[in-house]
Amino acid sequence: MYLARSIAVVIPSYNEENFVAHTISKVPSFVDWIIVVDDASSDGSLQAITKAQTTKVQIVNHKNNLGVGAATISGYRSALALGANIIVVMDGDGQMDARDLPVLLNALITYGYDYVKGNRFLDKSIKAMPKLRYIGNFTFSHLMRYALNLPFTIDTQCGYTAITSQAIKKIDLDQLYPRYGFLNSLLFCLAEKNMHIGTVPVRTIYGKEKSDINPLITIPTIFYIILLGYLRRVFINYFGKPTVTSKSNPLSINYNNYKEQAE
Repeated sequence: MYLARSIAVVIPSYNEENFVAHTISKVPSFVDWIIVVDDASSDGSLQAITKAQTTKVQIVNHKNNLGVGAATISGYRSALALGANIIVVMDGDGQMDARDLPVLLNALITYGYDYVKGNRFLDKSIKAMPKLRYIGNFTFSHLMRYALNLPFTIDTQCGYTAITSQAIKKIDLDQLYPRYGFLNSLLFCLAEKNMHIGTVPVRTIYGKEKSDINPLITIPTIFYIILLGYLRRVFINYFGKPTVTSKSNPLSINYNNYKEQAE
């Protein structure tokens, strides 16, 4: 429990045998459930998860590789079934610092946001991000900010997120893109439902992990999702009830105090 809220951490994992156990071990003790979704890994990930298993860990197995989005959705559904109030996503590759978890939770609980994304651009550790990834993340984030008409900076491709159970229940999980691009489709869906979206600083961590992202597939796909989402938002704003929230986002400005709470 954290400030009287039950917390579930979802860890999507695909071929992360060298990192997933470490990720599990770093999850704070106040977390009630750790849901590890193995997306049909072909290495020793499942064995690593089993060895790291504690009473808090629940394993969800995909027989076929369905994508990081589908793995996250499976984790969301498991967390809802358990009765979690807040669901956090931490990837299995160890690139998310568990010390930042209270920062995301405080944003939901204190400011009443429905969905909060980690923002690596707000922390000086962003320098650790490889240049090509920085350029890609920066480009997509600015395109998404424009497409969503957000009044604050956002790191759209950062998978370190927290969402309330109420928010998840209001969206159709089956309509979300199941692979890389899931984060973008989720943002558009939340905006259409008039959810309050926030952003908080998180650390950037890069080590020896290898990305399985195919840029020839992923980049065009995300561009397509952004374009389609933007056109849909424009159509709704002109011919239907405007849904994109206009709530200000103080967390993107006054984030230093939240950083101290995570230390």
